[in-house]
Amino acid sequence: MGTVFLAHDPVIDRDVAVKLMTFTRTMNVSERRKYIERFLREARAAGRVSHPNVVQIFDVGFYEDIPYIVMERVRGITLHDQVRRLGPLAPEEAVDVGVRICDALEAAHASGVLHRDVKPTNVLITSDGGVKLVDLSIAKLQDAEITDTGETWGSPAYMSPEQIKGDELDARTDIFSTGATLYFAVTGERPFTGANVAEVVNAIMYRKPVPPSSRNPGVPQSLSDVILRCMEKDRDNRFDDAGALKRALLACAERKRLPTPARLSEAPEYLDSFSRTWMIFTEKTSSLRRTLKEPRKRGLMRRIVDYFFS
Repeated sequence: MGTVFLAHDPVIDRDVAVKLMTFTRTMNVSERRKYIERFLREARAAGRVSHPNVVQIFDVGFYEDIPYIVMERVRGITLHDQVRRLGPLAPEEAVDVGVRICDALEAAHASGVLHRDVKPTNVLITSDGGVKLVDLSIAKLQDAEITDTGETWGSPAYMSPEQIKGDELDARTDIFSTGATLYFAVTGERPFTGANVAEVVNAIMYRKPVPPSSRNPGVPQSLSDVILRCMEKDRDNRFDDAGALKRALLACAERKRLPTPARLSEAPEYLDSFSRTWMIFTEKTSSLRRTLKEPRKRGLMRRIVDYFFS
């Protein structure tokens, strides 16, 4: 669909990302025209959305009849690559990412834009710990003259059943894809798999995914249930919108809140020597989680604290 280049804007003196349309040699004139319309729709869609969790569009134009989009340069790593390198996110990290995706989707939906391609490779974790939703290349303007009913553009493993069927879409298709993305975030696995695209599509249409809590026992049941509800086959059974999903995720965070660790004098007699030593250590440092700043280590420490003090 397009190739992204790092570039520099000499007028404003800033680095930018430039997405240049690419064509395959087999495309005829009609196909090229269709893909150009689709490419420019990304600029129109993203340009209508102004939010800190959405990549900003600066300009759009043509270079020798090839369209391009100038976007903000985001320093970071995709959610997909982070999970592949470091393993599944801790539940509280996944909730934070999910909430920020919801914030981005709320802004998009309020502007009449459906993303239609939420997936781990389209979620960027920035170098300062932020979250950016990227690539509105198949986004749909809900009031656009060009409609796509009957089209199935998107990434098969994260597409909703109605998107696969080519039905008319609403905000709940993005809810489905967000749930599938969070499933990957907490398990490191896709919810729907198969040896080929046909098998993946069949799984999305007819099979229930294994609960995230079954794949990763560290996932709280409440969070697992929220993720599964996002991926209900019948969209009427999903969350109505991104705001409702955000509230459900925040409720999971409240239920997951850690209790204040007991002081050593209040420690149960059945605690073994290792856990007593650990409690002494936490007392002297005031808070074990504050001793480590990196998000990944915080997640590890939280799991350790859960184990000994829950």
